[in-house]
Amino acid sequence: MRYPHIASAFYNTPWFLTREKMTEVDAFLRQRLCGVRVKVSSEQLEGWRAAREQAQARAQRAPGAIAVIPMYGVLMPRADAFDEMSGVTSVQNLARAFRAALAEPEVKTILFDVDSPGGSVFGIEEFSAEIFAARGRKRMVAVSNSQMASAAYYLASAVDEVVASPSSDTGSIGVISLHLDFSKAAELEGVKPTWITYGQFKAEGNELEPLGEEARAFWQQRVDEYGEMFVKAIARNRGITPKEVRENYGQGRSFGAKEAKQRGMVDRVASFDETLDRLGAARTAAIRAELGRERLAIERASL
Repeated sequence: MRYPHIASAFYNTPWFLTREKMTEVDAFLRQRLCGVRVKVSSEQLEGWRAAREQAQARAQRAPGAIAVIPMYGVLMPRADAFDEMSGVTSVQNLARAFRAALAEPEVKTILFDVDSPGGSVFGIEEFSAEIFAARGRKRMVAVSNSQMASAAYYLASAVDEVVASPSSDTGSIGVISLHLDFSKAAELEGVKPTWITYGQFKAEGNELEPLGEEARAFWQQRVDEYGEMFVKAIARNRGITPKEVRENYGQGRSFGAKEAKQRGMVDRVASFDETLDRLGAARTAAIRAELGRERLAIERASL
């Protein structure tokens, strides 16, 4: 098997990720593991670049008032090297952008532009708790535009207001993990692995032998632990009980905007541009209260 380090990083690891994206990544990796070279097209690269540039341009529509932070693609810790080439977003980069917006006196509102199927379990609770703790310092809004799933919802639910664009897909609250058994492939290649370890479970769950019942039970326990952490965080962020999350938030399913609103997963249904305009209008109303009608007319023109 080629690229064993890639396999060990993806398989047997809990993910806050949609099943569809998990399947897509699995198919991609299996081609790589079998020696098939997979190229990312220039059109895909340009699409990812354009999406980020578009988010930056949106932020400039209301200079000094609204900081727009793109939350696109698969969310992973320390993924800086992959941002441009694979549509992956670094959780650390998101956190840095968020802290910079909090520290900027001119920024009154932080707006997350979210289009993500989720990502790694690592670093998500820490950043979600950081966003939640910042409530009251500045207004924080997140828009599902057009997907806010799993890890992305975990983070976005921590803001003051969650918005779903009319055609969006929101939810997928759960944890997923995948084990692949390559033992037959190794046998066909004439390879018989022998693990030499210290520690009874050191080689547990490896991809070169079938997954045993004891190993499966252990990995299920880990998945359950992350799942409970997810549910408790959503309850904290949305001001409800864990029981309500389990009963109303889909148990891993995603929903369209209307049903997500009915279930209490989002606060309103509106497009990203409608939300940006509304937040800008709120800003001009605040200026009118402070500085009077003449200044308001000037600020409206600038917006």
